Amino acid sequence: MKRFITPSSSNARIFLSFFKIMTSPNATDLRFGTCSFSHFHNIQKQYESGCRSFHCNKLHSQSESNDDLNFGSRRSHMETKLLKVFEFGLGKNHVQALPEYFMKFHTGQHVEHHNYYRPLIARGHLVVTHGNNWFNRLLAKIGGLPKENLKGAEVTVTVDEEQGVWKRKFDGREMNSKWEIWKSRNESDESYVVESFGPFAFGFKLNPIYGKLTEEIDQNATSNKSDEIQQQEQHIIGFEHSFRKMWFFNVPVPAMLALDPSGKSVCVNSRSWYVEVNISNPLIGTICSYKGIMTAEKM
Repeated sequence: MKRFITPSSSNARIFLSFFKIMTSPNATDLRFGTCSFSHFHNIQKQYESGCRSFHCNKLHSQSESNDDLNFGSRRSHMETKLLKVFEFGLGKNHVQALPEYFMKFHTGQHVEHHNYYRPLIARGHLVVTHGNNWFNRLLAKIGGLPKENLKGAEVTVTVDEEQGVWKRKFDGREMNSKWEIWKSRNESDESYVVESFGPFAFGFKLNPIYGKLTEEIDQNATSNKSDEIQQQEQHIIGFEHSFRKMWFFNVPVPAMLALDPSGKSVCVNSRSWYVEVNISNPLIGTICSYKGIMTAEKM
């Protein structure tokens, strides 16, 4: 049986102090690179004053140029910053094999609609739950995580393909994040896909999930194909993001204090997917989780 700390313990006080240092969720331009503890306070001052001069020498990004066609973007034919991130994490062949709407939404590409190219927006209702004690619930509140909603929070997500930013709204409350690539200087160390929320950054490994869409399952139900053949016809329908590392203002966070926001996104049909994210810590367990169905629509 796992043993969790109690709100009255010293570890709880350390956690509370750690999470009091929060900034706006919209401040997604902070990047992390090499940094020492002696620079920490200076970095914090720059960040709080709105200075965005803190640059990364580990993240390799390239700005994309705009190219308009018939008042619509050619994003369905161009490499976006997010496309490069997901190709790095999953592999180019896996990304291209994902269901079209799912792939284009996550990578910031646009879809053709009556000779125009339109961005996508994802909408849905996600059940949001918090931890089972007051301390975990307090952390969720201080950390700016979605409010608990057992009936299903109304969620919309849009993508800024130029900046690599996902703009989420849970019942109207924004929670934005930025996706980038972190490449280790040492060949022996892992490289990660990184999602950052203000000063917090999380390194993930992306792993493909295989299966079939509901349309394909329905078709197979009326066919005479053997189970073995149907098993061979499975293809990539989503991915899981598995937590590896956390940074706070570029300072690596010890594993016992780090938050683990692992989760998965799995397509259920050609335009909808199931989302599940569980934000937890080894010492105190679940802080916040949300799950439900999201559907991509043209904006």
